[in-house]
Amino acid sequence: MSKAIPKYLEKYCEKDIHHLTVPANSFEQALVIPAYDEDTAFIESTRIKENPNVLGIIVVNKPDNASIKSAHKTFELLHNLKKINSPNLLIIDRVNNPINSRQGVGLARKIGTDLAVKMYAAQQIKSPWIRQTDADATLDTQYFKTSMPTEGAVIYQHKHQTTDPKISTAIALYDAHMSYYVSALKAQGSHYAFPTLGSTIAIHAATYAQVRGYPKRNAGEDFHLLNKVAKTKSVHYSHDSTVVLEARISDRVPFGTGPSIRNILEILKDDSLGKDYLSYDFRVFLLLGTALKQLAQLARTPTTIEPIISGLLDELGFAKIAKVLHIKYHSVDQRQEILKQWFDGLKTLRFINAAQKIYPKQPLLMSLRNLPPIVRNEILHNNAVLKNLLDEHRL
Repeated sequence: MSKAIPKYLEKYCEKDIHHLTVPANSFEQALVIPAYDEDTAFIESTRIKENPNVLGIIVVNKPDNASIKSAHKTFELLHNLKKINSPNLLIIDRVNNPINSRQGVGLARKIGTDLAVKMYAAQQIKSPWIRQTDADATLDTQYFKTSMPTEGAVIYQHKHQTTDPKISTAIALYDAHMSYYVSALKAQGSHYAFPTLGSTIAIHAATYAQVRGYPKRNAGEDFHLLNKVAKTKSVHYSHDSTVVLEARISDRVPFGTGPSIRNILEILKDDSLGKDYLSYDFRVFLLLGTALKQLAQLARTPTTIEPIISGLLDELGFAKIAKVLHIKYHSVDQRQEILKQWFDGLKTLRFINAAQKIYPKQPLLMSLRNLPPIVRNEILHNNAVLKNLLDEHRL
């Protein structure tokens, strides 16, 4: 077992987990699910009951600013889950002791995953891979059978489903926007080109301990966790299983899928094809590609970065690291590693946002038409609704 795990459990885990009662028997795997303002249907859709060798760790939680309606539903969820009384269900109550709203789902995921790491260290969970999902997910029969690497994190492919045609259009546009970002980063050679959906992640216990767990944030905790992982380990992408997510309006978090669907539905009221839904101008990614190439050259030898790129990087605080890069670090490999860790996923996102002052957002459907085929095809893959929107937009 990695030395990072006992160190993490001693210094960085949530102390509450040491006071929780856990099952006496052991399990092959663990699945962590935060649950707020839900009903118990997800116990079936996540296949916990039909996999007795999987421990479902359900962190039933509510933020301290929850509405009366949401709080009541979550108390009811807690009560109904406890009635199930299944030997492979571990219910953690953070309803009676609400979660700080600023720490939100990040803290809920951290509590559940910290406990799974503790049980792995005690050999009560055999697999080091701790799987994460949400209560709106449906897992397929292959999910718990997928092959796993030796470290890092794994992201499962996903798709959204809904029976509402308006939401279907909205989620097709949002999925395309998110896929566009990842595919365009990949095309430019970014080390941080991967989707970040908390319901599609599995993380190795040692890697989790090494990056000191989930950040306690009320949104974006998945992005920041994987950003930390990618700096030292690999973020793998699995095609062995597909996580199906319910496309729904939600205000559980301040940004993400649920709020975005709500915003896009407002656009669709007057624009049924979503022609006015804005996304990136591809030229911001071309600027990123140029920046990455020039940083790679800088790692090899002192060089001057183009003014437009230099200006964008300086907004991220690049001048400070550039000043010492060739003084403090004496090998190309060292300098490459320092630059990779400095220009991480968060700074990449901030670079793209800053570049939009030069190339403002434009309609997504128009952008898709003008993309390089390899990028466009990757975005359109398995998005039939988007393909239809593009065809209709052409008419």
